[in-house]
Amino acid sequence: MIGCMSLKQNMQNKTIYTNAKKAWDNGDGAYTPTLLASPMALDPTNKTGGWGLAIADITSVGWVLRHWAISTDKKDNPVAVPVFTR
Repeated sequence: MIGCMSLKQNMQNKTIYTNAKKAWDNGDGAYTPTLLASPMALDPTNKTGGWGLAIADITSVGWVLRHWAISTDKKDNPVAVPVFTR
């Protein structure tokens, strides 16, 4: 089961990177993904909240994190809404 979660997380990170790169290449002035909580995000010992890899992938494209908001979805799971700019 842990292997499946890792694979799912890797696929989500690949999609995040691909979308960030596409927005960058399109010349978008801002990029505002919604980052769903991963199993790591729900682990209180994980200091990055599980979103650290997503942030690293997005900033590797060239985006700069400008603002960060946390909310919850309909099931009260944490959801991050970062705002990246050039």
